[in-house]
Amino acid sequence: MNLYVAGWDDDALALFSRSLITGAVSFLGHLKHGEDGVYALDAPHFLSVSPDGENVYVALWDEDAFYVYNRNTDTEILEYNSKISNVGADADGETVIGLEGPRSFLVSLDG
Repeated sequence: MNLYVAGWDDDALALFSRSLITGAVSFLGHLKHGEDGVYALDAPHFLSVSPDGENVYVALWDEDAFYVYNRNTDTEILEYNSKISNVGADADGETVIGLEGPRSFLVSLDG
């Protein structure tokens, strides 16, 4: 089981594992803006894991956007998938509006 924390002031996501038996939490690593090829992770404000556990969605306040990360359920590693922003288009080429300063969101139960 994992715990993910959005570090707004640190421009980072912290990754932890959690024991199902004891509840103990152990630091696994982080994704931080400007380190190890991670860029534009500016002020992550909120995140959520998809119901199937395969994706992590992150709302980015300062970027007027949200990011999608693929989650490897074996290694617990997050890998960048895509970005949807207030200016521009989504993966289907549709213009996206309404994402100015996102603070939270809800992932539907069907993913």
